[in-house]
Amino acid sequence: MKRMTTSAANGEFGRYLKAAQREPILLTERNQPVAVAVPVLEWAELTRRQIEDGIARGLDDARNGRIEEVSEGATTARIARF
Repeated sequence: MKRMTTSAANGEFGRYLKAAQREPILLTERNQPVAVAVPVLEWAELTRRQIEDGIARGLDDARNGRIEEVSEGATTARIARF
């Protein structure tokens, strides 16, 4: 993954944008990572996978009885336990 400082990205935004369309770019500030810019199709794929994984985990929880009632009364009872 390429690295670029935030000041370099700010000063050369066009070059930064073109690079980020091809591959992920790690942005750093004072040598500390602060953000990652990824091509939009890669971001969409990552997001899709996260959603699918979350749905699969939720279905598995439901099949195996790991569910809780979601209602005002049930929420109040959970809060009262703390």
